[in-house]
Formats: sequence, C-alpha cells, structure tokens
Amino acid sequence: MNETLFTIIKYTIGILALVVFRYIIPFVKLKLENSKYADVLDFIEKCVNAAESIYKNIPKSGEEKKAYVIDAISHYATQKGIKITQEQIDILIEGLVTELSGYTINKK
Repeated sequence: MNETLFTIIKYTIGILALVVFRYIIPFVKLKLENSKYADVLDFIEKCVNAAESIYKNIPKSGEEKKAYVIDAISHYATQKGIKITQEQIDILIEGLVTELSGYTINKK
C-alpha cells in the first residue's frame, strides 16, 4: 500500500512539473516581456508630451521634437536592456502622435 501511494505521488509530481515547465513558465515569461514593452510605450508617451512642452514656443520644430524623443527612447531602452530598432521607434512615435492628436484613418 505505501509503495503504491508513493508511486502515485511520484507520478503526480512529475505531471505537475511537466505542466509548470510546459505552460506556466512560458506564460509568466511572456507577461514579463509584455510589461517591459508596456513600460516603453508609457515612456514614449511621456517623451512626446515632454517634447511638446519643451518646444511649444518654437515654430516648425517637428524634427527637433522627434530627435529629442528618439534620443530619450534609445537611451531608456539601452538602460532597460530592450532591443528596439530605429524603425520601430519611428513607428511607435508616429502611432502615438496620431493617437494623441485624435486622428485615425477609420474615424467617422
């Protein structure tokens, strides 16, 4: 009886370990990575707002604003160990500025 119970417990622990390693750990890892990128998006929004505030009295300063935001994001991503390309940064900035200005293509 004790040996049978021990065998059942041993197989149950093995199955639980399999489930944890197969499903739960990758799920947690994905959630942590997503939170990292959510932090980057929040930081981009703050940088865009800061650039708007800094350059608000300077006419036609769009390129200066964008350069400021790109530099800040690149520095932030390097500090956090997040790999992000220049093209990805440009896309995120353009998307966020479009969202903040309230303009979308499918707007009715």
